[in-house]
Amino acid sequence: MRYYTAGEVLKALREKSEAPGKSQRKIAAELGITPQYLSDILSDKRRITPEVAAAAGFRKQPDSYVRVK
Repeated sequence: MRYYTAGEVLKALREKSEAPGKSQRKIAAELGITPQYLSDILSDKRRITPEVAAAAGFRKQPDSYVRVK
């Protein structure tokens, strides 16, 4: 099992939002959050919540994340 840091999860979210044919609005809808909330996460103004991590395919551990999807 590989463990991920919050920075690696954030990097995965950034890569997903920059993929061709994707927009922050579409990614936010997939994650069940507003585009502004996603923008705040991507710009490090807000932390990744366990719910957002789960929607992105990660499970929050006490000091790391694991991929679940």
